[in-house]
Amino acid sequence: MKAIIVEDEVLVQKTLISLLNKYCHDVEVLGCSDNIDDALEMVQNLNPDLLFLDIQLQNATSFDLLRRLENFSFQCIFITAFAQYAIKAIKFNALDYLLKPVDVDELIGAVNKAKAFKSKNMHNASLENFVKNEKLSQKEKRITLTTQESLEFIKVSNIIRCEAQGSYTLFITSEKGNILVSKHIKTFEEILGQEDFIRPHQSHLVNREHVERYVKKDGGYILMSDGSNVSVSKHKKSIFLAWLVG
Repeated sequence: MKAIIVEDEVLVQKTLISLLNKYCHDVEVLGCSDNIDDALEMVQNLNPDLLFLDIQLQNATSFDLLRRLENFSFQCIFITAFAQYAIKAIKFNALDYLLKPVDVDELIGAVNKAKAFKSKNMHNASLENFVKNEKLSQKEKRITLTTQESLEFIKVSNIIRCEAQGSYTLFITSEKGNILVSKHIKTFEEILGQEDFIRPHQSHLVNREHVERYVKKDGGYILMSDGSNVSVSKHKKSIFLAWLVG
């Protein structure tokens, strides 16, 4: 795989190159850039298979670079010292990222995933969706869900609720029916748990737009737009009611 590193810290550049040379022998680093203008020219001229993108670059971000690109034939691995908003946006679109300092096992895993996508000649639809989402409101955005068979792009407003099934999460949607994803519901609580979603019970995450009614009897439960009943735990009842009327 041909790779380009976009990173404004020289030490991080050298460390990443060293780790790739030692542990990822089939990755060839074509070059490094510390700003988005040079990086844009390199991507357009060198046609890389893989980009390592530091999120914060001097007075810009790697997101600014992606907005200026039209072809997403490459895979992308973000690198960050941890910025909560950026991580949430990346998780929302099921993209890979590495935290600084870079962990060798995580690097190998991310590169292997990128290689798997390259072997299938797959256009990076998740990255394209990421760029499109940057221009949309929360309700218009589409979340990327990775299943065993496919990548699904679901409009957030069409998610009725999420249900925990062990380490898996079942998405109940009005758009594509039920979708099972191999991630814990807590992951999606972190991604979606803003003003429109709440977790009223450890097994459920619900969308405000699809809450039809709150029923006080039987300990309290929510009637959802798909006809299902969702329990509200005792210790979350006051938080849920405040959210519902807020």
